[in-house]
Amino acid sequence: MERSSIEEFSEEESDKVIAVNVKGTWLGLKYVLPQMNDGGSIINTSSVAGLRGIPNVSAYVTSKHAIIGLTRTAALEAAPRKTRVNSVHPSGVDNRMMRSLKGGLRQKENIA
Repeated sequence: MERSSIEEFSEEESDKVIAVNVKGTWLGLKYVLPQMNDGGSIINTSSVAGLRGIPNVSAYVTSKHAIIGLTRTAALEAAPRKTRVNSVHPSGVDNRMMRSLKGGLRQKENIA
């Protein structure tokens, strides 16, 4: 994940993040919901980034906020079929991938 300010972040990278996170979740819902006529549960993965702002990861934060809105909408649409739709919001874990991010992603970073 590229880390840079909104004005420095490329449109191409932003489009990729939105396509994977938002469109990927939407496509999953689009094709699984019709199969869930007898009830069930769908869990979408958002992030703590979907609950607050984090500097220098605008596309990621935007996509995770979108997943929460999409999950809420899908929950309302699926309720008559007794299908639950929820999202989980994990936070970052100190691992090699997170440490490799340009500029690092610290747990105690300035979060709005």
